[in-house]
Amino acid sequence: MSTATTHRPSAPLPQPGVEALARLESAFASPIERLRVQVARLENSLRIQREARDAAQAAMRDMSLPETARVEAANSFQSAAWEVIALQGQIREYKAELSAATGYATASARTAQLNKRIDDGAKLSALEWDDLAHAEDLMAGSKATLVHRNRLDLIGGA
Repeated sequence: MSTATTHRPSAPLPQPGVEALARLESAFASPIERLRVQVARLENSLRIQREARDAAQAAMRDMSLPETARVEAANSFQSAAWEVIALQGQIREYKAELSAATGYATASARTAQLNKRIDDGAKLSALEWDDLAHAEDLMAGSKATLVHRNRLDLIGGA
């Protein structure tokens, strides 16, 4: 019995495909979900660039290749290495924005839940009051991070 495997292309999409995918995402996904997709794409690009860097490094060290091929491999290695560094920085920045946005959303939901209980006349315990204060602090910190990064769009702000 054979099992079917899913083939995942490792090459980037052609530009028209990238543009069509971006239009679909903006129409159907939340800003946080679009950022998650962007991070996933960048991580895939990072994997591809690391593979290219490693292949170029192997070619550089292969003494059976002509000198011109090893020089070309060295140039490819340097280009891929710089791309890896740039992608790592982008991923780190986007993940920080994603962390702030999801932290804000989680804290906002908890704050709304506790405020609804207060509005309904429930008496909160000391632990719940602490939870409310903590959630409000987390919201303020997350919002400050997003303001600093000019990414209030992730939490519905302008």
